[in-house]
Amino acid sequence: MNPNFLEFSQQISAALQGCDGIRAADPNKKMESDTAIHRMGEIRGRPLLFPMMPTGRASGPYIEMMDGSVKLDMITGIGVSLFGHNHPTLMLTALKKTLKAPTMQGTLMPGKEAMECSELLVRGARGELAGQKHLSDEAKSEVAQCWLTTCGSMANELALKICRQKKAPAYKAISFRNCFAGRSSTMGELTDEPKYRVGQPTFDQFSHVDFYDDQVTVDDNIATTKRQFDEILSKDAELYSTFVFEPVQGEGGAFRQAPREWWVAILEYAKSKGLAIWLDEVQTFGRTGELYAFQRLEIGKYVDVVTVAKPLHAAAVLWTDEYKPQPGLIAGTFAASGACLAMGAKTIEMLSEDGYLGPSGKIQELERFIIHDWNKRREIYGEKFGFGKMNIIGGMIAMEVLDGQAETIKSLLLKMFDAGVLGFSAGKAPVCLRFLPAVGVIKESHWLETMEVLEKVLLANEGEFSCVSSS
Repeated sequence: MNPNFLEFSQQISAALQGCDGIRAADPNKKMESDTAIHRMGEIRGRPLLFPMMPTGRASGPYIEMMDGSVKLDMITGIGVSLFGHNHPTLMLTALKKTLKAPTMQGTLMPGKEAMECSELLVRGARGELAGQKHLSDEAKSEVAQCWLTTCGSMANELALKICRQKKAPAYKAISFRNCFAGRSSTMGELTDEPKYRVGQPTFDQFSHVDFYDDQVTVDDNIATTKRQFDEILSKDAELYSTFVFEPVQGEGGAFRQAPREWWVAILEYAKSKGLAIWLDEVQTFGRTGELYAFQRLEIGKYVDVVTVAKPLHAAAVLWTDEYKPQPGLIAGTFAASGACLAMGAKTIEMLSEDGYLGPSGKIQELERFIIHDWNKRREIYGEKFGFGKMNIIGGMIAMEVLDGQAETIKSLLLKMFDAGVLGFSAGKAPVCLRFLPAVGVIKESHWLETMEVLEKVLLANEGEFSCVSSS
């Protein structure tokens, strides 16, 4: 590499960084920040959820705001920045490709970056990358091709079209209650949340069954799910083409999971009914301790179609040879820039080559530490502040706290934001505290810092948040 170019990139990286811990706001910057935040709310038609606007200066899990404060980012744009902010390797990758391949790449103008990213996605799904030698045959899928697109919703739209074409004239799909599939009109109808489609028409395209209930046995769950499938298919089985699901329930389910025995039984049953098996891995991709969540669950051999996005810096749909779409069904003016696609490919390479994957990989090691730490805190604060169950798989973390009401959790999140930590919510009844940290860079110390802020906020607002009656 040209030494001058490397020096230039290092100077840019240094200029953007300089954030190495939580920092309070600078009063002298407050007016400018408040003006920008207010204007942003006006121009988009509603206030920002958190009163913040980043400056672009950031380092790892820390990000600076216009008011001069630095926050510990434990949600990363709802799971986008797997390796945190301004990662030197990703910055250098983006800088090189911005100068070399600045155009948007798509149907008519794909570049080498699109090819390399697509190939890594396919090979990774098949378990062919370095760092995947531990995978069982059941964990590996047989996907053969990949199509890049813009975002998770669009990837899911394309996946639905592929499944419908294969099973035509069948067009309906079965999914789980509390699923989330995206914000387009069709994905909004698939998503099991009526408030996301207020004022929108629905077309009776989707049916929902219960997700796994960990309060009853695996056998009882299998029997219940099969019965609910039968109830749906007994009416118009010929119209159902697809079984689509998140292998770990995201926004609606607060990272609920299920054991492999149940997955295998249900997927084999769905296959026996002629349904395409489509996994929505928009949020789970790269985050569970394996490249794909279906690999950790060891259900890869059942996959017909899979969608990914978020840390890819683009999105994609992958399919097996059997589900190859006919020419003309899927296309798109562009998917992403050469820089974004190169960063997506580099993210996959870093995950697979730098010790992040597998039971002994960095992500699952961090998961075990977090579980142990949370269990200790539950003993202390379980009764007082409602510290309850933690749903965690890799870097997907949701915890029951307080009374689980939406307004309570929103208040907690805003107070945590003021104290220096960015989090989010997920689930319903209860609503949980949700983290999607930058698992490529966060350390145990960052988790402990997050928990210190949580406890500080709860103790400082004990009158509002205590679950124990003062009487």
